[in-house]
Amino acid sequence: MEDVKCLIVEDEFIIANNIKTFLQNKGYIVTSIVSSGEDAIESVKSEKPDIILMDIYLGEGIDGIEIAEQIHSFSYIPIIYITANVNDKLVNRAKITEPFGYLIKPFNEKELHITIELALYKHSMEMKLKELNNSLEKRVIEAVETIKQNELMLIQQSKMAAMGEMIGVIAHQWRQPLNGISLVIQDLEEAFNFGELDKEYIKKAVKSTMEYISFMSNTIDDFRNFFKPSKLKIPFSINLAAQEIIDIFYDLIKKIDIQLSLTCTSNSDLMVIGCPNEFKQAALNLIINAKDAIIEKRKRNLFKDNENAFISIELSKVNDMAVVKVMDNGGGIPTPILEKLFAPYITTKNEGTGIGLYMSKIIVERNMEGKLRAENIENGAMFVMEFKCNL
Repeated sequence: MEDVKCLIVEDEFIIANNIKTFLQNKGYIVTSIVSSGEDAIESVKSEKPDIILMDIYLGEGIDGIEIAEQIHSFSYIPIIYITANVNDKLVNRAKITEPFGYLIKPFNEKELHITIELALYKHSMEMKLKELNNSLEKRVIEAVETIKQNELMLIQQSKMAAMGEMIGVIAHQWRQPLNGISLVIQDLEEAFNFGELDKEYIKKAVKSTMEYISFMSNTIDDFRNFFKPSKLKIPFSINLAAQEIIDIFYDLIKKIDIQLSLTCTSNSDLMVIGCPNEFKQAALNLIINAKDAIIEKRKRNLFKDNENAFISIELSKVNDMAVVKVMDNGGGIPTPILEKLFAPYITTKNEGTGIGLYMSKIIVERNMEGKLRAENIENGAMFVMEFKCNL
């Protein structure tokens, strides 16, 4: 047995000395014997005992239970109560302080020894359990932080993937105004050569050029607002958010010969709570996925004669839920992949990252408390997002 330091709090001198003699004979170290609450607290602070034998009744002043409460406010030392009087009220008060033992006077040396050893063992196990819990809590915190960092990385990768789509759209949107500006500049040169360049001609050229530049600037603003980070949850219209996606991507989707449509069966706007840009990010991921599936189907020559490629977005209200369906005829999703479609790094594409659909799931279900599922339909796939309406 390692050296165990014991503090005796007892106001009866003979009993205190008998306990001290027994403890020393058993190899325990008695740090001191005190008979008041003030001295007991001071001894705990200065001597740091391993266990306390506490008489409950100490004459005038605070009793042993009150002393134990004060000691436990700054130190978790096992306490064994000693008393000659027992009643329900006393036991109930003592239980609150979570004692490690309870001895009724008179007690013999064997009872005292067993109670002390059990108290020390229980305290040792509790400290080990506490240490284990602290270690486990630390590991859980570290694991959660790792997951958060991984999700942030996935979000960034998803945004970068979507950014590639955006750059393609910007290039497409800018091509016409850039051509227009080029023609204006060439026209100015020709007007100068033919002596037609006057104040009115220059004014007209400047007006035309500024219109082109304004269109290009608005395009940049549209895309910047589209990806502007925001965690503020507000009521917003799914109809308006979906229309903004169509406005930005319609020309690009049309250019690759895919029909992109938006319909709504509800007579009023579908209002939900969330971050509008996050919703648009999730919906954009679904549209990009549908577009890529159609392109892959074309590469494999699987479209039937007179079968037109399409991506259809349908908005509806079912009971108190806003429902967004994104449908395509890109060939559908293989059954083995469908079951784990929203897991990270799961993809049906040869060069896919498997991030976009995972992030859509996170945004819809975790951030907006909605639901996202996928199923195969005739000649393609359908993704369904559901959100509780903000009535």
